[in-house]
Amino acid sequence: MLSWHHTGFHVYIGDKIYPEDKIGLGNLARYIIRACFSQEKMIYVSVKESTDGIAKVIIPPRTGSPGKFLTLWIGLPNW
Repeated sequence: MLSWHHTGFHVYIGDKIYPEDKIGLGNLARYIIRACFSQEKMIYVSVKESTDGIAKVIIPPRTGSPGKFLTLWIGLPNW
């Protein structure tokens, strides 16, 4: 993963955010809870539709990106 051009890991290196900075804390809270990808682009594959009997959520790469599809397994095989 460290050899990837973009690892997806970010560290905030800006000014400190103090407890009395309500605007700064609000901005930080909104950043923390935002989704890292669009839910509209997620594709759900149910157990019945899956070829291996495992339900999945598939997230396609960004438009114009040479990346691969990200597959999240959300269930156990239906044995």
